[in-house]
Formats: sequence, structure tokens, C-alpha cells
Amino acid sequence: MLLLLKGLLVGFLASAPLGPIGVVVVQRTLSRGRWNGFASGYGAGLADTLFATVAVFGISMVIDFVEAYRTLIVVGAGVIVVLLGYVTFRRDPLHDLRKRRRGETVSYWREIVYVMMLTLTNPLSILLFLTLFALLSAAPTPGHADEVVVLLAGVHAGAIGWWFLLSGTVSHFRKRIRLRQIVVFNRVGGVVIMVLGLVLTIASVVARVLGG
Repeated sequence: MLLLLKGLLVGFLASAPLGPIGVVVVQRTLSRGRWNGFASGYGAGLADTLFATVAVFGISMVIDFVEAYRTLIVVGAGVIVVLLGYVTFRRDPLHDLRKRRRGETVSYWREIVYVMMLTLTNPLSILLFLTLFALLSAAPTPGHADEVVVLLAGVHAGAIGWWFLLSGTVSHFRKRIRLRQIVVFNRVGGVVIMVLGLVLTIASVVARVLGG
């Protein structure tokens, strides 16, 4: 039970920082509804569970690769985030709202796969899970596969819990938000995502240069 609770906490803490993926989930919730937003978050949760699996098993080849090519990985992820921000900025949320009113919906599976693949572009999250597991002393007993399953189930549930909470909260306030405000948020969200991508890229390059 303790291992499950630690897994829940790790999954929740790893997902909670409102980075580019969080902005995407908020944007999807506002323009497409709660369950589309949650589907996007679920995709991120699946990707994080994969990262946590790598961290738990300590797959050295993957971890060594991430460490060795950290700068390139961050720059690549930063560029993808900037492109995501641009697409978000250009997207017309009113078009999505009209489709919902006509009964047309975007496939939940499409949302899940899209955000999962987007999240997987940043394997540095593996290092975050390694850190959280170490801080919380959340490690299964060697040779006990059942403990591994319990820990990873906790991580998955914790991550999904966060996205369910976020999409539900945004959906609650969505009813009080006017259409024009949704458009403004979409534009602001796109800019925020682009800025985060640029900061991520520039900070990585500067750290690389200063670090030799």
C-alpha cells in the first residue's frame, strides 16, 4: 500500500508543473470540452508512465543516451514546442466550438495519441522520475515483479488524477467564460507555449556553451 501511495505522489508531482502540455490540455478543454481535454492529459499520462517504467527498470542504455545527448534532445524538444505554440496560436477555437454544437467531435483516441507522442519528444522526463523515486525512496524490492506493477500503477493513477483534476477545474470555470475570452486565451496560450519552447532551447544551448 505504501508503495502504491508513493507511486501516486510521484505521478502527480511529475505531471503537475503547468508546462506546454498543461497549456495544451487547458486549451483543449476550453475549446473542445472537458473530455477532450482529459483525453489529451491521458495521452501525457501514458507517456509519463513509459518514462517511469524506464526509470524503474533503470534501463542504462536509454538513460546513458539521454544523458549523452541531453542538449540535442532539449533543443529538438524546444523546437517542437515552439511549433506546437505556433499551431495553437493559429488555431480557431470557435471552429471547434461550432463543430461541438453540430454534434461533431474530435476523436478521443486522436487526442490521446497526439499528446502522448508530443510528450515522448522530451525523454529528459526519465531523469525527473529517477529524482522523484530517489527522493521518496520509492523502489520495488529486486526480483518482485508485483511491486513493480504496483508502483507503476500508482504513477499512472497519480498522473491521470492530475489531468482529471485540471480538466475538470477548467471545465467548471469554462461555463463562465465568453467566446471572445476563449479566443484570447487560445492566442495567449500559443504565445506562452512558444516562449517556453524558446526558453527551453536557449537555456540548453547557453548551459552547453558555459559548461564547455
